Amino acid sequence: LGPDHYIRMGRDAVAHILRLAAGLESAVPFEDQIAKQVSEAEVSGEGRCSSILRGMLISAADLARRIRSLIGAPYRSLGTLAGELALDRLGDGSRVLLIGSGTMVRDVGSVLRSSGRNLRIYVLTDRKALDGPLSDASRLPYEEICRSEVQGFEAVISATRRSLNSEYLEKIFAGRHSQLVIDLSFPRSLDPLYVSERCEEYLDVDTLGMIAEKKYSLTEEELITANSIINASAEVIYRHVASEVLAEEVVREIRLNAGRIVEEEARNALNYLDSGVDPVFVVRKSLERLVNRMLHATCESTRSMAEGGVDERLLMFLRDAFVGGDSR
Repeated sequence: LGPDHYIRMGRDAVAHILRLAAGLESAVPFEDQIAKQVSEAEVSGEGRCSSILRGMLISAADLARRIRSLIGAPYRSLGTLAGELALDRLGDGSRVLLIGSGTMVRDVGSVLRSSGRNLRIYVLTDRKALDGPLSDASRLPYEEICRSEVQGFEAVISATRRSLNSEYLEKIFAGRHSQLVIDLSFPRSLDPLYVSERCEEYLDVDTLGMIAEKKYSLTEEELITANSIINASAEVIYRHVASEVLAEEVVREIRLNAGRIVEEEARNALNYLDSGVDPVFVVRKSLERLVNRMLHATCESTRSMAEGGVDERLLMFLRDAFVGGDSR
């Protein structure tokens, strides 16, 4: 971990995830797209604990949407900001190339279309059809742009994970010096050195973030409301997640102990049988020892868990797991 990384633990980690999802850590306050990214974040590992974490991320995204709705925060993103900057610099009849067709590009297209300005919008994409705010834009497939007669744009705004090679760039910037180029991609999809020499103004996602921090700000009332909800929710979610994770760890320990006990008692039973002890007596005694040892191990695990201050939900979890669920 380098100086740009940090670690959050316990309740602080849960609160941080909620703040991220709500957009309080974003350059654009209450930015909506981050909630989707949080809910779809990749979780390493498999099993019950990974499922618990995935559920927590989805809950964080849902809570973030409710916070935005309660506060009445307007829909804003780096995409809407890029669209606003483009409108400030372009005149009627300008040709705009949008690269990609995801949420960020759709936000740009929505701002450009809602302005009522006479702009000619093209979308460079692999998608077979465009919809929403891009429905009436001209689609340019990647495989066709190098053969297309369309070239030269007053504005180029990119939000794609795809890195455009020199062949694409030469076609895009041929015959015209662009007024504005914005690369919203991370990592960058456009070569900064190549592009900056062929436009009047070049902005990458980091620069756009700094512009957003100056342009948008949170009111004290919005911040107090959001933090109050997040702090209260973080405590509840943390207790719930901690209980579920601890319960899963206890269940795993019980299962491991059960496997070990079964193997040991099976070996003991075979030894008694080999020594000539009555099989009926061996089976009865082995089952008694097996049941007693299993109950003892389970009680010890649940007792240590209860002494740790875990609430009743954890004991209910165990009851459901061993009685209401697979009783084998």
